[in-house]
Amino acid sequence: MIEQRFPLYDAPVVAHVVRSGFVESVHHGSVVALDANGSTLLAVGDLTGPIFPRSSSKPIQALAMLRAGLDLDGELLIEGQDLRSGPFGATEYEYAVTVPTAQLPKLVAALGLETDDEVIAYLLANGESIVKQGERTWVEGLGITPGFWSRIEFDD
Repeated sequence: MIEQRFPLYDAPVVAHVVRSGFVESVHHGSVVALDANGSTLLAVGDLTGPIFPRSSSKPIQALAMLRAGLDLDGELLIEGQDLRSGPFGATEYEYAVTVPTAQLPKLVAALGLETDDEVIAYLLANGESIVKQGERTWVEGLGITPGFWSRIEFDD
């Protein structure tokens, strides 16, 4: 048996999910923020215990894959994940919506932007409303046929 040095139920609250003014869920854990030199700016919780990063490490993994030579042919990739309990006992749902490279000029024009470099800033600024609408529905509403991938996980 592995000894847990800092039980999660004793961990500090690091986030609340609030919808329509009501706290929907509370998340306990540990957080550390570092500056560019690696000095600690903020530390909350147990920073020496084991971690299970799962999806939080995807940006780091993606950067390593790009540095290793992965070529995405310039398509736009929007990924999402839902960890709530779903129908038929589903415990996790992951998906990806892609806009093919050839459709990026159409996306830029539909958003009223001048270059494809502005697309990421647009997505960051409007991400919440895009997610509420549904990423795939949003892309289709712009007259673009996206690629789509999904995975559902069930507990045994």
